[in-house]
Amino acid sequence: MGKKIGLFVVTFILSVALVFGAFIVLKKDEIKKVEKQAGEKAKSSVPPKKMSKVDSLEALVESLQLKLDMEKTIADSLQKELTAKLHLLEKKDAQLAKLDEQLRQAQKRALKAKDIAKTFESMRVNEMKLILQKIDDKMLALIYQNMNSRFRKNLLLALPPSRAARLTKNVIQAKYQS
Repeated sequence: MGKKIGLFVVTFILSVALVFGAFIVLKKDEIKKVEKQAGEKAKSSVPPKKMSKVDSLEALVESLQLKLDMEKTIADSLQKELTAKLHLLEKKDAQLAKLDEQLRQAQKRALKAKDIAKTFESMRVNEMKLILQKIDDKMLALIYQNMNSRFRKNLLLALPPSRAARLTKNVIQAKYQS
């Protein structure tokens, strides 16, 4: 379970880095495009050399207004991106909290299984048979895994052959999946 959470975290970090990198490339192109448009507007609005001071100041104000509009556009775009990233971060945080709770529950089950395994280790095969009939396969596998290897044989002997085979198969599969 710990490896799965680690894999999830690494995958999440890589995906955020990839999205952020793509965004930076796209934003640079967008900024260049807006700057080019502003430059073209500024060039087209450059007054002739014989201008009055008022006309010159008006042209300067218009040029500065174009730059301000460009900066506002960039700021709005960045604000939208930030909002989207925060929303994504909140979702991932909720997923992480859910996985953390699942991990805590699995750890609690493992502790219970260890306690129960110790109890089964002190029992004889005939005593185990009736109890094991009422335990599901998942819990049975946890008990088996937490038993001392000397007593696992007794647990398998207390089970019907088909269930003992299924338990063995499940334990082996679980071992190679983690």
